[in-house]
Amino acid sequence: MTPAVQVPIEKWTGKIREITLGATAAEGGTRTRTVTVGGENTLPFLSFEGTMPHAPVVALEVQDHYPNEWSPLLKESWGDVLHDPAAWAKKAEAVGADLIVFKLISAHPEGDNTDAAHAAATTIRQAQGAPGRPADNPAPDAEEAHDGRAWSGHGPSTGSIARGQRRLAAPSPEQTYRPAVPWGA
Repeated sequence: MTPAVQVPIEKWTGKIREITLGATAAEGGTRTRTVTVGGENTLPFLSFEGTMPHAPVVALEVQDHYPNEWSPLLKESWGDVLHDPAAWAKKAEAVGADLIVFKLISAHPEGDNTDAAHAAATTIRQAQGAPGRPADNPAPDAEEAHDGRAWSGHGPSTGSIARGQRRLAAPSPEQTYRPAVPWGA
């Protein structure tokens, strides 16, 4: 006879805020679908301790620069789309991505050191209509002072280009995103 094992259950008192990413044409956006995440009142994958109303989602990264440092096998599997962020985003969607994450490799000061605002605007414009999946605003891969220009600064910002899309902004220190945020503290 196998003894019964009592799994200790901890009640988590918190709850993750539920958000919907992406906006369809009916909602003022250009996405073909939306993705809702959050709402859990338990730690990840501990559904016996609480509820997980939404399945986990998969996000694939699309860069604005050819990934020279990737392994040859990975580059071969993605093919020529690695030269075009819009085509890359479409392929990411085709292989099952729920979300598309844009990363601005070209803006890094130790790389091409392109203007972050220009890199963000160009990437967003190129890929705006490509994926039907929700996408996040580009994650600038650069110094903090450089990052801020991608969000608001000089010239078109990702916020103004992607207005109405319900995008998720990449993690950034407060001094980076605060100038671009139109709402209060």
